[in-house]
Amino acid sequence: MCVENRSKANHQYAPSPGPHAKCVRILHGNPLAAGFALRGRESPLSQLLPEPPMSITATYTAYPQSTIDAIKNGDDISQEPLATLDLDKMWDALHYLLTGENLMTALAENGGEPLNDPLSQALTGQTTLYGDADEGTYANISDAAQVTRIAEALAQTDLAARLHACPLDTFTAAAIYPDIWDDPAEYPALEQELHDWYNALRDYYHHAAAAQCGVLVNIG
Repeated sequence: MCVENRSKANHQYAPSPGPHAKCVRILHGNPLAAGFALRGRESPLSQLLPEPPMSITATYTAYPQSTIDAIKNGDDISQEPLATLDLDKMWDALHYLLTGENLMTALAENGGEPLNDPLSQALTGQTTLYGDADEGTYANISDAAQVTRIAEALAQTDLAARLHACPLDTFTAAAIYPDIWDDPAEYPALEQELHDWYNALRDYYHHAAAAQCGVLVNIG
């Protein structure tokens, strides 16, 4: 059974444009811009992360391992990303399906650090760079080796079985963001949307692993 969590998000939800509009492979172009400090100090990481929007979204950016190491060291970054994936507002729903836990609650109960679970880390990243539980903003990172393990775990996941274990009528009680899970008439469309987003996430990690890339995660 999925875990019921007590806290509840109160954010407004706008319909998602879907993964085909949000999954962007980048071979040239501008890196993401502006916004955070690395563990309390100014860092070139601020050049790679967007300003937190009014809604809480999640963005995944694939870089070669050498760039991942540079980000963790606080070095200047010039490498453009290989690929980005924007999950819009569906990051918490996917985390709940894959792990049975509300993402923010799981982080909070683990001292703000990602769980030692590749399916959870597919959404949260492997290692924390920056976190503010009050704002609900996180910048985390996964090494290339862990991206390979994440890709393997996603490839072996049966999403239909996960939907059976964590049906949509449990999402509201589990405080899954966004707050859109209380109308059973919407469940068929929402299940299809979750399938589409999951496929986008699985394919993204497959391509990142094949390119031996690590992934920078921004939730905020």
